[in-house]
Amino acid sequence: MLKEYLVTAQDDLEAKKEIYNVKEQRLVLAQDEYSHLYNTLSGWKSSRTSLNSNSSVGSTKYDPDLLKADVTHAKDRVARLKWELQQISAEMQQQERGVEKLTRVDEKLSGMNGGYSVTQAQGILTKIRQIQMAMSSSEKEKMELMQTLARLKEEFLLSRYGGSSPDVSTLSLNQDRSTTASQTDLRGEFGLSQSRYIVEKARLRLQCDEAYQKLSDLKKKLATVEDKMIPGQTESDKDRLLLLQEKDQLVRELRSIDPKGRSEDEMTSIRQRIRQLEQDLQTGMELSNKQIAERLKLQNEKTSIQQQLSETTKLTSQLEMQLKRWVRLISS
Repeated sequence: MLKEYLVTAQDDLEAKKEIYNVKEQRLVLAQDEYSHLYNTLSGWKSSRTSLNSNSSVGSTKYDPDLLKADVTHAKDRVARLKWELQQISAEMQQQERGVEKLTRVDEKLSGMNGGYSVTQAQGILTKIRQIQMAMSSSEKEKMELMQTLARLKEEFLLSRYGGSSPDVSTLSLNQDRSTTASQTDLRGEFGLSQSRYIVEKARLRLQCDEAYQKLSDLKKKLATVEDKMIPGQTESDKDRLLLLQEKDQLVRELRSIDPKGRSEDEMTSIRQRIRQLEQDLQTGMELSNKQIAERLKLQNEKTSIQQQLSETTKLTSQLEMQLKRWVRLISS
């Protein structure tokens, strides 16, 4: 489990770093846009006639008020992105410390002389858990079942032959035959009654054993599914989604750049960056959708197993209560 947490934490940290890099690119772009707008506004103030040839926003080409609003908006965007970068930087530092601690613990456990690595220890614990689950039917229960079946056979013979094996001497006299028949009837009734109790007890015992085995199988299935579910995946998914949102926002901001006042090389570089980001977004969305589908499948499987466990546990309790009741009836 520690190894999985460490891998997830490292992936999460890498995602945070990529988010930081993309947001940093957005900040550089916002600062560039702010400088461009500010210079345009300054030029307009010094010479109003220069506004038409030194504007970065087409809608403000003839409207100084809108140009001032764009400058204010760009300044606010720069301040907001700086604050967001500070927040992400603080989160990254905290995650880096966490990853370092997990790494030291993992190395310490893996480097113990004569000990096991984390992966080996996890494998051993999983094997022990499976063995314990498989041993739901103890030797004592098996012996009780064998004794019950032997007693059932004995009671069945008693009910059929009246307490002893059939003998030709019982056919000698009519009165003996009549007396023996009466005794057989009485013993038969008692034997059949006892046999029914024994049969019911044996049936309940078998049903209990089947329920125990089903519980054991369900617990093993649940453990297998939980082993496949990566710990901390929810936080990683959140960071992955944030990264996609940052890249999508960067694409929008790059597309909104006015080519006026920029060289052809700059615009070519911007278009290449847009294409690269669009490809990253498509790949990221496909990967995210696939991972989400796999995770939903595992979650649905886990929910189904948990429901079956609940129902089987309830059934097992009912069978145990019925079995105890039949045991008391037989003993009385």
